[in-house]
Amino acid sequence: MGTQVGNISCVDSDENHKIQYRLKHENGHSPFFGLNSETGQLTVIASLRGHGRSAPYLLTVIAEDGTERTVSLTIPVKVTNVIPNDGKPFFLNKNLTATVYEGATRGSKVFQAKAYDTDSYDNGEGRLFYTIMKQLYPCSEKRSNESVETFVQDVDYFTVDSQSGVVTLKDSIDREKHDCFSLLIGVHDGGVPAQMNSQWFDIFVDDMDDNLPFLLPSDRKLDLEINETTKIGTEVYMFHGHDNDLAPNNLITFEISGGGSDLFHVVQKGDQNASLILNADLMQLKQKELHLGIKCHPKHKKIVVPDCASNVNVKIVRHLKHAHSNAVAEKRTGVFENYEMLLGVAASTQVGNLIGNAGMKGDNPSDRIKTTVQMYHPNSVAESPYNVSGLLRIDECTGDIFVWDSLKSYGNGHLRMKMMMMPGADESKNVPSHTKGLKVFVLRNDQLLSADMYEYSKLDRWIEAVSSFMNSRKKNGVRRGLVKVLTFDQSSSTAGKTRY
Repeated sequence: MGTQVGNISCVDSDENHKIQYRLKHENGHSPFFGLNSETGQLTVIASLRGHGRSAPYLLTVIAEDGTERTVSLTIPVKVTNVIPNDGKPFFLNKNLTATVYEGATRGSKVFQAKAYDTDSYDNGEGRLFYTIMKQLYPCSEKRSNESVETFVQDVDYFTVDSQSGVVTLKDSIDREKHDCFSLLIGVHDGGVPAQMNSQWFDIFVDDMDDNLPFLLPSDRKLDLEINETTKIGTEVYMFHGHDNDLAPNNLITFEISGGGSDLFHVVQKGDQNASLILNADLMQLKQKELHLGIKCHPKHKKIVVPDCASNVNVKIVRHLKHAHSNAVAEKRTGVFENYEMLLGVAASTQVGNLIGNAGMKGDNPSDRIKTTVQMYHPNSVAESPYNVSGLLRIDECTGDIFVWDSLKSYGNGHLRMKMMMMPGADESKNVPSHTKGLKVFVLRNDQLLSADMYEYSKLDRWIEAVSSFMNSRKKNGVRRGLVKVLTFDQSSSTAGKTRY
């Protein structure tokens, strides 16, 4: 370096014009030469070894006189005693990791390996060619983790374009089997003998939500025995869900349905589990058995998942000291004693919204629920009660209760619905096996009391007041008054769905 190559001289016929020189380097090559701006002296400023260039370097010298007038001259500089192909290729990639989506298809680009060679491209010594020398599972990061036992294996998921260095997928990847890889990329030039280099790259697989949640077979059909003295709020069972995806794709949501959905509720426990919680005083019930349906689905995708459902049969174990009184009560009223359900619904609830479940189950699959509906409204006392069978609809198979017509004109009133479980066509007698009463209050949403059913025991006085309001009649109709109903806030309920 510092060796003088030559001297550039330029003459200007004008007076008092000082000539300045500058050098424009050939595109694609690092500056190996320098030019003194005042004297025009051309020198070597960087080592010429290791570049293997036999063709001359083309330098453009520009002379300026301080005005807009310039003159340029292209000068070829040939380097002698060149050692053939003495430049070794090297990688330019600063990031040695890449990511591929699990759902990526064959031929998808993963990343591009980039290398450079100082030799001349013109004679082929600077031309580069890429190959994949090794593909391993798992990646180096996982292999270096001493706490994880790994079995290293050769794989064949990737291919590389020999000229561009673009790495693409050769086959689709299942992240649950292979979550990361290590690739050894090799590069060699076109010289004789060829110079080569190599570099390891780690490839990580991003998870796709391609697995459905499931319950173990032992959780899909349960027989539980619960003592009637069990306290409200007690956890009676823990459901453990499973999903082979990674977070957040493995989050599971649990829901409850069926005839006992007003007596229990589910509470999420972590990302994949849920507790079944008792909501009611079982000593007040006459049933000996209850049937629940527990369903689960991906948190961000509400779909039906057959393997993520549980049929729960609950047997109520009667306490000895209550056995005699219960037997007398059953003898007097029968096993299916008529009893009332209370439900609140916002007057602004959209038509078609699910607002609850009748909580009735027949003795065989062909049984159906039949209903009658009457409306009581404080503002129309003279006309109360009157038939409004079109306001609500109950699915005769599942017992789901839907709003079937606009409730806006019925605010501050209440509906009385009589539900009857009718035997199927195969039965000889078309007589209800049991009946149930449902009272539905239609109120503004801000008048609905937001409370979980496990607080039911705290509302005994309120229940008594409601019962008195519902069952006491004056000569001129129903007693007027403001009533708040036990339900969830329907304005923030997903899809307008209200659980009670």
